[in-house]
Amino acid sequence: MYKNWTQRMKKYRKLCREEAPLTPKMKGQVDKLVCYYKQDTPRSLLQPIKVEEVWPSPRILVFHDLIDDNEASTIMSLAQPSLNRATVHNKKTGKLENAEYRVSKTAWLDDDLPEDQGRVVRRVNRRMEDATELSHEYAELQQVICTFINSA
Repeated sequence: MYKNWTQRMKKYRKLCREEAPLTPKMKGQVDKLVCYYKQDTPRSLLQPIKVEEVWPSPRILVFHDLIDDNEASTIMSLAQPSLNRATVHNKKTGKLENAEYRVSKTAWLDDDLPEDQGRVVRRVNRRMEDATELSHEYAELQQVICTFINSA
């Protein structure tokens, strides 16, 4: 059941200890990576955004703690009634269809929900805008995904 589990765990632990095989150039880049608080908007002055730079080129950032536990719980509750089996695009027919290898359920949340329901979605959207400096006006709706682990 857990084929090569021990080897995979050793490799995982080695990578997590930053023992990945890096070229000298890569090592120089990794040494310059930083973590910082982003505070360049009025909202982020009051609630700084935690940013971790994980790679310089292409620039890859991880934003920590953008959503708190209460917001996550509210978003999951709002998405629950709309969860549907995730689909894939069939190139031949041009239609969306179920696939055996995709067993997750997906819902999309719009921020134009009624005031009491949409408040959290709008707040999270604004925070994501502050973090990424990208407007959500032309972006996809928030996607909520419920995944299932195959125990076979």
